[in-house]
Amino acid sequence: KKVKAVEKTNEEEAKALKVIKKHNTELDDLEMISDCLSKHFFMRILDKRARQEIIKEMTLCSIDENVEVYKQGAPGKYFYIVKEGILIQSIDNVQDKEYHRGESLGELALIHSSPRAGTLIAKTKCLVWCLERKNFRKIVDVINKMNYEENKNFISSIRMLSSIDNELKSILSSNLLNQYFEKGAIIFKGKLT
Repeated sequence: KKVKAVEKTNEEEAKALKVIKKHNTELDDLEMISDCLSKHFFMRILDKRARQEIIKEMTLCSIDENVEVYKQGAPGKYFYIVKEGILIQSIDNVQDKEYHRGESLGELALIHSSPRAGTLIAKTKCLVWCLERKNFRKIVDVINKMNYEENKNFISSIRMLSSIDNELKSILSSNLLNQYFEKGAIIFKGKLT
């Protein structure tokens, strides 16, 4: 029963989208999408070629004004990048954020396989580039593998950790998180003792 409910909710999200172009093989809006992905907290690790492969898999869709794209608590089906228009996210019926050209949304439900954190409605007629969950999950797997290899190389470079066995190094590699900070960002704030 739960699977049918998920499928129905995903169908509702898909119904809000009117497909204009199924695959972006001509790399339309390359600069805007690539710029968005290169700043994205999760996808910035990808190189230019990998970003272009993602862009090729994206679908251009329109959303009519005042259409609800997805509901808070629903499973996620797509990752979005706004091409034109304004989308509004509300959490618990309170407007939380507006999304404009070049901004992305919807990835957290796909990354964590968790329900949508808010409800998304088109304030105006919109054009969005979408990436379906199955393609997004492939990217997540590639990024996780890249992070694992980077972490493994980092751990191997630390002389103090050279005596631990490979299984423990593997566990450490799987659990390290990469954090990226913009120049001038405060990383830690507190009192010196």
